Amino acid sequence: MKRGGYSLVGIGAYLVCAVSAFAGATLEIYEDGAIYSHIPSGRYVGFVSSETTARCDGRLVALGTEGECPDKKRLCQERREIEKSIREYDRSRFALESLETILKRVKPSMTDAVLLIESAQKIGEKRAELSARRRELKRVLQGKREAFMNKSSSMEPRFLEKECAGELQLTLPASAIELGMEQKIDISDTAKMHIERSLLLKNRSGVDIAAKSAFVYAKRSRNYIKAPRFNPWIVQPYEAPFRNLLKMRTSPRGGPMAGRAIPAPSPARAKRVAFRSYDLGTVLLPSDGESHKVLVEEERVEGRCEERGYPYASHKLYRVCSFTPTKPVESDKWIVTKGNRVVSEAAFGFYEGKSYSLFVDIDDSVDIKRRRIAPAEREEGIFGSYIQRRDGYIVEIVNRSDEKKRMKLTQRIPHPVKDGIEVSLQKVEGARKLSLDEEGKLLLYCEVPPRSSKKIYVRFLLRYKKDMKVVY
Repeated sequence: MKRGGYSLVGIGAYLVCAVSAFAGATLEIYEDGAIYSHIPSGRYVGFVSSETTARCDGRLVALGTEGECPDKKRLCQERREIEKSIREYDRSRFALESLETILKRVKPSMTDAVLLIESAQKIGEKRAELSARRRELKRVLQGKREAFMNKSSSMEPRFLEKECAGELQLTLPASAIELGMEQKIDISDTAKMHIERSLLLKNRSGVDIAAKSAFVYAKRSRNYIKAPRFNPWIVQPYEAPFRNLLKMRTSPRGGPMAGRAIPAPSPARAKRVAFRSYDLGTVLLPSDGESHKVLVEEERVEGRCEERGYPYASHKLYRVCSFTPTKPVESDKWIVTKGNRVVSEAAFGFYEGKSYSLFVDIDDSVDIKRRRIAPAEREEGIFGSYIQRRDGYIVEIVNRSDEKKRMKLTQRIPHPVKDGIEVSLQKVEGARKLSLDEEGKLLLYCEVPPRSSKKIYVRFLLRYKKDMKVVY
């Protein structure tokens, strides 16, 4: 594979047929399909899906199943091997059925019991031999069919009704070329974390693609654009929550990329030309059902890793690595490694300001529990036109390991969203307060010795007008 030159994947007999197709051939891959334009040689198109559309010099042309599959085409050769296996299986099936028919019609006339037994044994052996042969041929045939359908969209080749003298444009469905993205980060050295971003392409179109110019666009080829209309901003009487719940409708989740893996092309390296748009250069992408990785970019970033807990949301202690990317982060899903060891195949992260926080691992040796303080410890009283309530919670951390654990805990206190309600932090015991923002996000730091537990007390004061009812 030569960087900057032709990058080839799955070459062999395919290469001989593909090189001539390079001239002027282009490939565009989208989330919802692909467009492959080339100069065809003959009427043969490939083992494409019935959803595939074809245009010859811009004119829509029909695809049919009448034609001769060329001997030099790789998929045609594999299809003939399947036909050969079908004939062998049919012969074994007919032989076994013929034997069964003969045994039903022929009545034994032998009086010699020994000879009769010997004949029965030979017939049984032959029947067992034919049955085993049939099962084996069926297994081989099924394997060949499954392997072929993993490489193509159909078992039947498709042809143009007549040869196209100009450019043939094939519009392939989304299932023809699967597109995906892989982000990988090596956290062995936090001072120089190594990040790799790659495209993954898998060709199951039934067409061996050879393109001089290829691009990947991680978006739909045709966007549905809804024109905005004016809607009045209404004010209406308050309705009890249970009435609103009856009116709620769940909205569909996910967009074009939801639930889709980002699967594959064929060059050694791709070039980013815009956000989620890539130039693959010259590619050979055979319809082999294999996933091919194409490196898009690499970067080294300085970062730091620490233990973090979120007691209000989870009982787990997370290992979080933070860094500032120098390239766009196009997906929040990562593969995390330490040298050759895979730490996580599905780690997720998010931006916190300009820094990116990636949750790389979970420390199973630490348990974190949060509970509200006992009713006896809560205080409430009326002071003038306000009610004051002292409340809080306890965070208990258990360290089962032989190591001291140092961690940051993200906690919270109630955040007022209406005038007449005030909340203030009163006291933190068992941990050091690092910060408290205006939304009630409380950041704490604590250390827990090995094989021990620790309790953290957080107390706050809630003050609100006595004619109000509050919930939190």
